Amino acid sequence: LSSAKIRDDVKTTPIISTSFIGPVEVFPSHLGVINREIYTEYNENSSMLEMVDEADTEFYDIIDEINEVTGGGVTDVRLTDLNILRSFADDNGFQLIIPAFGTATKFTIPLSGSVATLEYEGVENQTDAAEPFDIEGPLILTYEELSSEGNPFTLETLLGMSTDILSLNPGLRALLDSQSPVPVAGRPISASIPTVSGELREVAFTDGGTNDLSGLPALIKMKPDRVITCFVPNPADAGLRFG
Repeated sequence: LSSAKIRDDVKTTPIISTSFIGPVEVFPSHLGVINREIYTEYNENSSMLEMVDEADTEFYDIIDEINEVTGGGVTDVRLTDLNILRSFADDNGFQLIIPAFGTATKFTIPLSGSVATLEYEGVENQTDAAEPFDIEGPLILTYEELSSEGNPFTLETLLGMSTDILSLNPGLRALLDSQSPVPVAGRPISASIPTVSGELREVAFTDGGTNDLSGLPALIKMKPDRVITCFVPNPADAGLRFG
C-alpha cells in the first residue's frame, strides 16, 4: 500500500465524524441522562409507530438487497420523522447527542431549523444545571474560529474527538484515573463554539459512532455528485440498525 498512487484526477476530502455532548461543566455526570427522555418520547409517539407502506416498492427493493447481504432479519421498518424528533428536542432543552463532522480545514455542526436553546439539567449530588445558551445552525467553522487561548483546535483534536470512547465509559475513565498521574475523567475533548449572543461556549465532544456508523449523513451534507459505500454489517444486529 505504501507504493499506491492516487490518480491526478482523483480529489479526496477525508471526513471525520464526532458527537457534541453538551457543555463541559456538566461532563461527565449528564451522560447517564442525555438522550433518554427525548428518545423515550420519540419511540412512544404514535406517528413513529407507523410502518413504511409495503406499496413503496422502491424502498422495499433496498430492504431486499440488505437482507440478501445480511441473510435476512429486516422486516418491519418504521418511518422516521425528523420534524417530530426536533419538536421533542426543543421541549427537552436539546439534551441529546448532536452529530458533527470535520475535514482538514473546517468543522460543521449540521443543526437545521430555528434557533436551538440548549438547557442541560444538572445531576443530583453531582453537578448544577448548566447556564442555557442558544445556537443557530448549521455552524460551519474554521479551525482558527474553534481555537481559544490554551486550547488550539487541530486535526489531531478532531481525530481524538472522533474516537473518544473513553468519555462514554465512566468505569474505564475511573480505571485509567487510578493508574495515571494525569486524571482524565474530568477532561473531555472540547472546543469553543459561538452562540447566538456572540459569546463563546466550551462544549464537549465524543465518538462519532454514537450517532452514525456509515458516514453517509456527513457525505450527503457536503452534496457530492455520487456516493459509493461498502456495507458489511454483523447479521445479528442488522435488524437493530434498520428495523
